[in-house]
Amino acid sequence: MECAGVRPEFQTASAGLNRALLYFGAADADVLPIGTRIDQAKLELYFDQALGEGAAVTLAAHEITDDSWTWDPQNVSWNNQPPFAATAASTVTRNVGELSRWHSFDVTAMVNAWYASAGAPMGGILIKAANEAKTAPVGGVSYQAMDDFTAVDPLTVDPTAHPRLLVTFGKPSVTLNQPTLATSVGASLSWSAYADPTPGDASDDLAE
Repeated sequence: MECAGVRPEFQTASAGLNRALLYFGAADADVLPIGTRIDQAKLELYFDQALGEGAAVTLAAHEITDDSWTWDPQNVSWNNQPPFAATAASTVTRNVGELSRWHSFDVTAMVNAWYASAGAPMGGILIKAANEAKTAPVGGVSYQAMDDFTAVDPLTVDPTAHPRLLVTFGKPSVTLNQPTLATSVGASLSWSAYADPTPGDASDDLAE
């Protein structure tokens, strides 16, 4: 899925809090149609910069709950940021000394809700510190964004480090039965017989 993102420092409060916003456009309907069951969805963010080294900092991914909010990355501010779910969908912890790595947030339930129906909201994702109290550990990460709105030459922004939403899904085929026998080489597996959902259409048949 394509992503538009804002670096955390683009949304800063007077108290020094930082949050990041990410929006992923829907995939083409012929690739990922509405109603598809998502097996797994992972939000992956890369960082090679961090602020503060005092203690580990936990980052949380929250669903943006208002899909009518207008995506305007150059004019978003703390005062007009969109509402988001109070409960985090997923968290990761950045430990002291960690640099140049990916953070992975499990957002499977969130993405499944996006594709549950045509009218389901798809507002995006907000990243924030899990603890924003004044007494919380100071520091955090500066994730790589899809677009860089600073004076940095865009040719220096590594496209391989852009935020990405990795979605795993598949068309229903057979049902795996609960294993009842385990041997020295693993479980004995069995599954239901395959039923062709489109018996009159040979174009989607596989032959070995």
